[in-house]
Amino acid sequence: MSQLVNFDSRDDNQVSSKLCGDERIVVDDNEVYEKIKVLGEGSFSIVSLYRKVHRKNGQNKLVALKKLNLNSLTSTNRKDIEQAINEIKILSILSHENIIKYYGSFICDNRFYIETEYADAGTLSDFLASLSETLEELEILALFVQIVSAVLYLHQRNIIHRDIKTTNIFLTKEGFIKIGDFGISKILNSKLDARSFVGTPFYICPEIFEGKAYNKPCDIWAMGCVLYEMASLHRTFDANNLSSLMHKVLKGSYMPVNNKYSKQFHKLVNNLLQKNPIKRINSFQLLDKVSEMLNKLSALETVIWNGNSTKDVYTSISLREYIQKKSTGNPTRRSYLYHLDIFDSELKLVQIKFPYKIHLKQLAKGKDHFIALSMDNNIFVWGNGSNGQLGLGRMIQKVDTPRSIESLRNYSIHKVAAGHGFSVFVTKNGLVLTCGSAKSDCLGHHEKEDLFEPKLLNSLIKVNIFDVSCSANHVVVISSDGIAYAWGHNEYGKLGLGELKPMVIEPTQISVPSNVKFKKVFCGSDSTALLDYLDHVWMCGNNEFNKLALNKINLLSSHIISFSNVPLKVKLPGNAKSSHVALSRKHSLFFKMNNKVLAVGCNQEGQLGQQNVEEVTKVVWSIIPKHQRIKSIAAGSQFSLAATSKCVLFWGTRLIKSKQMECPESISNEYEEFIIGKCNQSLMELVQAYGPDYPIIKISEPKLIVSKIEELKMIHTNRSIILSAQSIIELYSPRTLQTDEMQFSEVYCFEDDIVFIVIESIMFNTPSEANHLITKNNDQFANLPLVSTNTTKHVI
Repeated sequence: MSQLVNFDSRDDNQVSSKLCGDERIVVDDNEVYEKIKVLGEGSFSIVSLYRKVHRKNGQNKLVALKKLNLNSLTSTNRKDIEQAINEIKILSILSHENIIKYYGSFICDNRFYIETEYADAGTLSDFLASLSETLEELEILALFVQIVSAVLYLHQRNIIHRDIKTTNIFLTKEGFIKIGDFGISKILNSKLDARSFVGTPFYICPEIFEGKAYNKPCDIWAMGCVLYEMASLHRTFDANNLSSLMHKVLKGSYMPVNNKYSKQFHKLVNNLLQKNPIKRINSFQLLDKVSEMLNKLSALETVIWNGNSTKDVYTSISLREYIQKKSTGNPTRRSYLYHLDIFDSELKLVQIKFPYKIHLKQLAKGKDHFIALSMDNNIFVWGNGSNGQLGLGRMIQKVDTPRSIESLRNYSIHKVAAGHGFSVFVTKNGLVLTCGSAKSDCLGHHEKEDLFEPKLLNSLIKVNIFDVSCSANHVVVISSDGIAYAWGHNEYGKLGLGELKPMVIEPTQISVPSNVKFKKVFCGSDSTALLDYLDHVWMCGNNEFNKLALNKINLLSSHIISFSNVPLKVKLPGNAKSSHVALSRKHSLFFKMNNKVLAVGCNQEGQLGQQNVEEVTKVVWSIIPKHQRIKSIAAGSQFSLAATSKCVLFWGTRLIKSKQMECPESISNEYEEFIIGKCNQSLMELVQAYGPDYPIIKISEPKLIVSKIEELKMIHTNRSIILSAQSIIELYSPRTLQTDEMQFSEVYCFEDDIVFIVIESIMFNTPSEANHLITKNNDQFANLPLVSTNTTKHVI
């Protein structure tokens, strides 16, 4: 018979346990804990989800149990017990709807358990990681105000948390924030401040790094880091080592948040991240300020926050969707990758087959090899590997179908890029690896031999890199500090280094004004575009046709810039901002997530979307059909592409090849999941013909529309000039359930005009255990996917 000691206030006496195994804990004859799953694991503790059942009344609820093993106590892990006791001491005196509730603690078989409330929608960190684009300001403040409310409650009781971070902020399915993990929290002495060096380095305030005394402002700083992370989806301060991180924190060096947020929001972030703790806003002022901002933003609807209660707090739309997904089971996301043969006399799609179902994050292409990065950080490569560009070792010269790189399994890859005979990989920790041909001059090393497996780039090992792009023969990366580094070939000064050296072997910093910080890079064959944190575009390289928009032309004078060897800021019409840039040999496209596409450069083939082929000397708005919400853009040598969720638009010139253009060798002509339609019928006529339960991709040849007699000369047997943006591919997605979705997610066009499109399907798997969120339509899940994987259907 095991003995179980209960430490909470309910009963100080020992009680006997009939069973005290880890999977099932029986506490006397009344309470039973049944283990469901492990939630998290540390060096000396494990947190698991249990179902707590009251035998007498049959009631049950989910709780979290933190387990510490008392049998393996050492001087090292004794601190964990001390922290657990400290957590109990603090949690037991707290009662706030935005703080994890403490239920009790007990010892069982020399295992120490702490029982707390279970937050059933994961952590704030999980939620932010699930987002593909930043939250709206109202959404952020509606969540943040709950964090502030909890911290104010702590500070009113002279308690500092000391470890506020996104992984210690939990969510419930009702949309509430819950702050947890009070292991290193402290009740302040009225006369003495805290001095211990504790906390998570990424959220530690300057005074702790300096070894000074600190108190409540340390939590304000941490909340500033959390607020910044909610707005930018990445940490405020990041580095590969503690000394670099400490340098950034003490310097107060962080990128400004996105310009889409209000001046008041920017000011709020700055007030929280003041280096001097005396200048930081306190928790009372902070709650008033956030409440005021929240009320103003929601004034058009209704006043939703009164500063006293979170029950009526606005729950973000993104959070509701996230919670719904958590409630209905983990979503199955799958990507379908198709090569679009844009130059064949008849447009056709050819599917690229992966070893298993993947959710595609990024696709990169060199001259004759491909790299695909999945959302779960797996890397797939195929094509020519004779110079090591596939990273698969010396023995593998060529791969016809996508294959994973075993040597990268120990790395969490974040970004990939591919050039002529080389590959570049960036990890989530900011490391850069390269492999491939030494003759490419793009490996970043002074290597004389080819690299057949990815090798760390030592010259950047102390820099935290988070973005990369490359052309056939040059590479540019961006650090978390907003600094750009470039190497490779330097035609037209496309490296942006201020000189015209033919090549640069090692990564070299691009010099720009100190207040300019970059966040994205896009490389073209002879140019580079850099996007700063204010969404301004900076360009360098070949400006033929004014494709970089660097010429200064007005009624009185004209200043023609043929090329630039330093990045120059581009002025877009109406001070427009850009989130994406597509570069080709003759023109450039700019895109902001507001359904607007701008273009500049050569218009001889109608690629600027002006519905003519007249010369264009400045940046212009491409004419896009109304009600089309653009998601992705791409630029070919003589044409432009844009993807919406349901169609792919084309404008410019198609050169019709007499011989079919060579496609990747991993292609398959088996269409397993979709009906591929190629006929004169409309998409809706196809849906009527095949029924509403089949996903359909319809391919349409773009039609030359002649409006003037002089445009007749554009009709040619080997080319089609499409002056107006036309839909060439349409997607019909069955909507038998609101939680099922198929859509175009990306369109790619590489330097050789090879085009790929990505279709993404999302389906939410309903848990086998019934709950109130399961609808009466659940039985329809059995009908999806909608076409048998053994059946191929074509429209004739």
